[in-house]
Amino acid sequence: MKSVTEVEVKEEPLLDQRLLHKNEQNEIFLSFCNSSNSTEYLAHALLHEHHYYNDHARPLTDLMNLLECARQAETYIVHKYEKQPLDTRFILTEWACNFTANFIPTTDLLNHYVSLKIVTSNTRRVKEKLLSQSYNIDVYQDHLHIADVYMSVKYMTDNAYCVVRKEKIKAYSSKSITDFDKTTRIIPQRVFRRGENNVVVNMPIFNENQIISKLAVNMDNTAYFDHAQDHYPAMVLMEAGKQNCQLWIYEFEVGRFPVLIEMKSKFFHYAELDKDVEIISVIALGVSNNIMVFNVHLRQGGVDIAEMQYSFNVID
Repeated sequence: MKSVTEVEVKEEPLLDQRLLHKNEQNEIFLSFCNSSNSTEYLAHALLHEHHYYNDHARPLTDLMNLLECARQAETYIVHKYEKQPLDTRFILTEWACNFTANFIPTTDLLNHYVSLKIVTSNTRRVKEKLLSQSYNIDVYQDHLHIADVYMSVKYMTDNAYCVVRKEKIKAYSSKSITDFDKTTRIIPQRVFRRGENNVVVNMPIFNENQIISKLAVNMDNTAYFDHAQDHYPAMVLMEAGKQNCQLWIYEFEVGRFPVLIEMKSKFFHYAELDKDVEIISVIALGVSNNIMVFNVHLRQGGVDIAEMQYSFNVID
């Protein structure tokens, strides 16, 4: 496979943004993707200014932004090179992402390109139909290996999806954030952000080692809902788990700043739009003074729908 420096970065956007499942141009980061062989790919993405990924109390490179670049590359590969139809449904089962020891996360890579070296595995097919696939992705900035991403995804035809989802499939319409009492509304500073629209948690209940909050999303936010959805996307759930941990840090580590350095997740059920989602974060004991690890469960209707783990470097 070619090295990350052997393919020239393409600044022009990809020809068909439908292959990325994006409607809004500002939500597109992938600028180039090419196949080396049937299991290896090289992609480039531009970390341009963005209302969500650059909305932080201090300059940093958002690990979630790199995760989104990897997701766009995976989506493009499935349509462009695996030849799966545009109405194919993607069911994410596992996601993980971490910065390498080579990279200082407080480095701001705004308006820099990153390169993604992608290797697929565990591929399952029935004839021409892709059923599932795993992706190991190394992320580079220039020659520096800065992050690793892993994802495991299942694929379903639109007809099969409609059978599985049944009455849950309905027309999406934008609506504002759930109308919680203003006294319980989380201000952005408590999750180390500046923009209110990017806050996705509310109504926190604290104790010494645990915090429980509710999911509260502004569906006009294109970072979360760029196109119609009949469930909460994985990116929303990942952000909710992260912010819940950040709320605890804001409350109990006053004056310190958490930098996300690693996250892992598994998804078990769809997060329905018409039911409350409860976010439970528990701090793991026995970690170093500067690294804090949280185990997170998302529950809906008394059932676990996802589990995550987040690691933060907490700095002064």
